[in-house]
Amino acid sequence: MATRARTILFFGYYLALALFALRVVLPAPARLAAIPVDVPPAWRGITMADQKLVVAVVTAHARALVHAPSTLLDGPQCHPLRHALMLGQHELGQGLLGVLPYALSGDPVLTYNAVAALSVALAGFAMHLLVRGYTGSGAAALVAGTVFAIHPARLGDLVHLSAIANYWTVLTLLYLHRFFRRPTWPAAAAVALSSSLQTLESIYPLVPHAIVVAVVSLAGLWRRRDAWRAVLPKLAAAGLVNVVAVALVLGPYLAFKETWGSLAGRQQFLYVAGDFAPGGGAYAGTVALALAAAALVARTGRRDPAPPRAALLVAGLLVAWGASAGLRAPGIDVAIPPLFGLLGGIVPGFDAVRRGGAVVTGWYLVASALAGLGVAALVRGRGAGARAAIALVLVAAALAEVFVPGLARRAFGRTVALQAYVVRPPNAVLAMYERLRPGAVLDVPYELGPGRFFRMADFVLAGAFHGHRVAACYNSFLTPLQDDVAHYAARALEDARAAEALAALGIGTVVVHLAIPTAKGPLPSAASALPLVELGHAGTERLYGLPAPPPTTRDPAAVAVRLARDPAGPGRIAVTFEHRGSVIYRHPDPIEPAVFLIRWYGPSGAPMGAAPVRLLRPAVLVPGDAVTRVVAVPADAAPAARLALVDPRAPDAPLATLVGAGP
Repeated sequence: MATRARTILFFGYYLALALFALRVVLPAPARLAAIPVDVPPAWRGITMADQKLVVAVVTAHARALVHAPSTLLDGPQCHPLRHALMLGQHELGQGLLGVLPYALSGDPVLTYNAVAALSVALAGFAMHLLVRGYTGSGAAALVAGTVFAIHPARLGDLVHLSAIANYWTVLTLLYLHRFFRRPTWPAAAAVALSSSLQTLESIYPLVPHAIVVAVVSLAGLWRRRDAWRAVLPKLAAAGLVNVVAVALVLGPYLAFKETWGSLAGRQQFLYVAGDFAPGGGAYAGTVALALAAAALVARTGRRDPAPPRAALLVAGLLVAWGASAGLRAPGIDVAIPPLFGLLGGIVPGFDAVRRGGAVVTGWYLVASALAGLGVAALVRGRGAGARAAIALVLVAAALAEVFVPGLARRAFGRTVALQAYVVRPPNAVLAMYERLRPGAVLDVPYELGPGRFFRMADFVLAGAFHGHRVAACYNSFLTPLQDDVAHYAARALEDARAAEALAALGIGTVVVHLAIPTAKGPLPSAASALPLVELGHAGTERLYGLPAPPPTTRDPAAVAVRLARDPAGPGRIAVTFEHRGSVIYRHPDPIEPAVFLIRWYGPSGAPMGAAPVRLLRPAVLVPGDAVTRVVAVPADAAPAARLALVDPRAPDAPLATLVGAGP
C-alpha cells in the first residue's frame, strides 16, 4: 500500500507541475487555449492555427477510437480526400490520451487541455520511474522527473503535442533495463509494447527514440554477451514487433506519397552549434548538464545491471547531431553533414520532415536521465534527511531556472510563460451547427492562397464541435483535389450547378462567413444565395443546405482531354479535362491520381520513348466546365515533334495528342 500511495503521490506532483504551467487556462479550460508569450508576432497566427488543428485532430481521434476506428486515417478534414491524415502528423497517441477526457466532457478544448497536462505529467512520471529503476533513489528520480517534465522545449511547445510526446521512449528504456536484468519473455513484451506505442506519436520523437533505444540495446547486448542465447532471441522478437508497428503506422505515409507524389521537398529547420550553449534554443539546462557531468565522473554504484551511462551519452550526442545543421571538426577543414540530410537521401519519406531540430528532445531526455544518475551519486551513502534536503534544493534550482523569467532567458533564450486566448466558437455559432445536414461541411470562403490559408484552421476547429468531416484543409501539403473543391466552392452561392457539384462530392452543408472577404471582394449577401436552403444564422455566419446529390456519371469517357504547352516553360504540359456531356461527372471512389503514360514521337512519327506520370482526373465536373492540370514531362520528351497522353489500360487509343510539342 505504501508503494501504491507513493506512486499516486508522485504522479500527482507531476500533474500539479503541469497544471501550474497551464494555469492561464484553468479559469475556463473549455474556452481557453494557451500559446507562449515569447512567440514572435510573425509566428503568432501560425502558432494559433497549428493549435486549432491539434485541438480538432485530437478530438476527432478520441471520437473515432470509440465510435469509428476505420476512419482514423481519413482525419477530420480535407473531405473528400482519402487518408488525409497523412498530410501532417498523425497524432494517434494524443487521440488515445484524449479518449477518457472526451468521453467525460464531450468538449474539444477541454479535451485538448487535459491531454496537454497529461503529456507533461506523463513525461515527468516516466522519467521518475526510469531513474528510480536505474538507481533505486527516490531523490534522484524526483529531480530527474522534474527537469524532464518542465524543460522549455516541452512547456514552450504544447501547441505541437505529438512533437514532445517522448515518454514512451523513457518507459522503453526502463523496460530494457529490467529486461537485461532478467531477460524473460514478459520483459521483452513490455519492451515491445512501450516501443511500439512511441510510433503513435509523430516522427519527431520517433527518430531520437530509434537512436537512443538502439544504442542502449546494443550496449546491453554487449554486457550480457555471456548469456546471448537467452537475451538475443527475445530482444529480436521485441524489435520485430516494433518494426511491424512502424510499418502499420508509417506505411500509409509512403503509400500516400506514392499515390499523390507529395510529402517531399521540405526545407529543414535545424540548430547550429551555438544553440546548444547557454542562451541557445537547444540548451539542455544548467542544472541538468551539471548533474549529468557529475554522473559521468562519479564511480559506478553497485546496482546490477549498472545504468548505461556511456550508452546514454553516445546516444545523446548522436541525437544532438541529428538536430544540428552539421558540424565542423575543430582544427581541421572537415565538415560533418547534418544527419537529417543523410537520412533524407536514404530513408523513404524522410524528406517530408521539416522541423528536424525538434528531435533535440531526445538530447534533453538523455541529459535528464544522466542528471538523475548524478543526483544518485551525490546522495549515495547519506542519511534520509540529507537526501531529502539535496533533492529539494536541486528541484528548487530546476524550477527557478525554468519559471523565473530572467533565469530562463539567460539559460534557454526564452521563457515558458503562456498567454491564453479564447479558442471556443461563440455559443450562437455552436447552436447553429445543430442544424447541419448529413454529410461533410464546406466553409466559404474556401481559398488556399497566401494570407488566406490560415483561415482553414478555424474551419477545421469548428468540425471538432459539430462532429462532421470538413472540406477545409489546413495541412503541411496540398493536393489537386483541394483545387477542385475550391473551383466550385467559389461559385456555390450563385451557381446552382456548382452547388450540385459539391453535393455530388458528399457535402451536405455550407457555412458562409460573411465577415471574411475573399480575394475578389465580399461574399454575396444571403439574398443572392438562391441555389441553397437557409438553415440558420449566427451573427455574420450563415448556414445553408445543399441540394440532394444529383444524378452523375462516373464514366471517364464523358470527359474529353486535350494537351497544350505550359507557357511557364519547357518540360511541362497542360492537361485540360473538359466535360461535354449532359450529366455531372463524378470521379469514382477513391478519388486518387491514376498512372498515365506520356509518349513522344520523332518527326517521322516513330515512337521515341514513354514515361509514366500520375494525374488526377477531375473530382467532379459539371457539363460545359473544364479543369486543367500541369504535369512535368521527361527532358527527352520536351523537344519531341509529338506527345500523346495514354491510359495504360487502352494503350492503342491515346486520350490526347500534342503536335509540335517542342520549342
